Amino acid sequence: MFLADCGMPGTVRGASVSVTSTQLGGTATYTCDLGYVYTGADLTRTCQSSAQWSGSEPVCVCKTNT
Repeated sequence: MFLADCGMPGTVRGASVSVTSTQLGGTATYTCDLGYVYTGADLTRTCQSSAQWSGSEPVCVCKTNT
């Protein structure tokens, strides 16, 4: 039986990622580093039966002090 494996998700500048599993149903949760704020896609992605991670990588942008 084929079990989908999405491999490790991509890295995101200014973020760390925690992966429960790279196989079907596993999740990858991104956390923006200190000094960065989240924008864009969901912070959690799920490994799908197509062997692809759901959604797209989030974006963490550097905070600017004004």
